[in-house]
Amino acid sequence: MAGVGAGVLGALGQSGGLVLSKLALRDGIDPLSATVIRVSAATACVWLVAAASGQSARSLRALRHSRATLSMLGGAFCGPFLGVTLSLYAVSHTETGVAAAIMAFYPIPTILISSRVHREAITVRTLAGACVAIAGIVVLFLR
Repeated sequence: MAGVGAGVLGALGQSGGLVLSKLALRDGIDPLSATVIRVSAATACVWLVAAASGQSARSLRALRHSRATLSMLGGAFCGPFLGVTLSLYAVSHTETGVAAAIMAFYPIPTILISSRVHREAITVRTLAGACVAIAGIVVLFLR
């Protein structure tokens, strides 16, 4: 249940961020600059939460694990940099709902990549759930 709740809150955060970013893009900020602003603000917030919860030292110690650190750097490049920049570019060139519907495709490559990297089984239930979620978003925004 905690994972489902975090997923719903994450989706709300992503959608709010996308809608608010569209406002900034309309005012002339380019997608790359908008990404820098979003990532910088997120970094500051994460460090504030880490400091408030007494976990900042633990986070810094985790950087000693070079393989994990390299994996996180790769994830940061693919997600917050490449993914967010390209999603903001999409939002700046089309309607927000249309861009969101197209970006909703990400569960499919995630399932495929995760099956290769983590050796997770691809089940019919997993694929069906991803397809239903994507179809629902598409129906909401493209009707």
